[in-house]
Amino acid sequence: MQISIVLCTYNGAQYLREQLDSLIQQTMNWDELIIIDDASTDGTVEILTQFESNHKNVRLFIKPKNKGVTHRYEEGIRIAACDYIFLCDQDDVWEEKKLERMIDVFKETDAKLVFSDAKCIDSSGDSLGYNLWDQMGFNKAERLQMMEGKGMLVTVRHNVASACCMAFRNSLKRNILPIVHGYKHLLHDRFILAITVALYPDSVKFIDEQLVYYRIHKDQVMGLNQRQDSHGSSSRAEYYQAEAELIEQILGRVEDAVYRRGHYFWTMRSQSQKLPFLRRFIILNTLFLEGDYKRFTNSPVRSALADLWA
Repeated sequence: MQISIVLCTYNGAQYLREQLDSLIQQTMNWDELIIIDDASTDGTVEILTQFESNHKNVRLFIKPKNKGVTHRYEEGIRIAACDYIFLCDQDDVWEEKKLERMIDVFKETDAKLVFSDAKCIDSSGDSLGYNLWDQMGFNKAERLQMMEGKGMLVTVRHNVASACCMAFRNSLKRNILPIVHGYKHLLHDRFILAITVALYPDSVKFIDEQLVYYRIHKDQVMGLNQRQDSHGSSSRAEYYQAEAELIEQILGRVEDAVYRRGHYFWTMRSQSQKLPFLRRFIILNTLFLEGDYKRFTNSPVRSALADLWA
């Protein structure tokens, strides 16, 4: 049993050393660390080059052109050769037993993908007083659905697993690659989790523990600070278009009535943002009365009103 860690970096010098130290301090050894730098212009490359020289199981790839985090994680996943693949962000800190705890779940179950919660910290490393699942809205009801193999009812609404809290079997690559590019609201973690839940609803497991210190700061390349702007119809339309694209990708692999309805829902929400008020009102009222807002959003009335008055 071997472990690959995929770390993608971009101008992450401020916090990178702390993350690298937490990887070294793991209670379970990893076999390869694949690092892809996306054309950093600060001191990131110098830190990584020194780290690679001190650790023989590190593979560093320095890219001359910035292509974005999703593209680089896809590259890293393709390269990863070990049995289990862990994704890693440049600015977090891992609990020392993270690898050990997640590998235990793989050993004890038929899990193809495992994810955990995280403790949110600020730029100084101090606790913000809440966990990542709190912010993502992964509540007890949704956790129960995931445990019962009904995770698609959760992931068709929203993402509940950050990449830094995620690990999966290497064999899953044939299902999740290639990852869709070109949507700033559809990142690799959203795509990987949703596809896996659709294909293997009983083989996605979660650990109700905070195994990562998830750093929230103004310079995050991805994360909670990069959520779609809730104001402005163009941003909403782009987000809904990304959700429709995700479900279209799922429908190419799994034929399911819930996903078909979900694709229609997200597509109509996206298109409605460009319509005059009366036509938008008719479309959105129909979606509301047919129960789609309740199926596919966490706050049906608030979501409908936000769409209506966009």
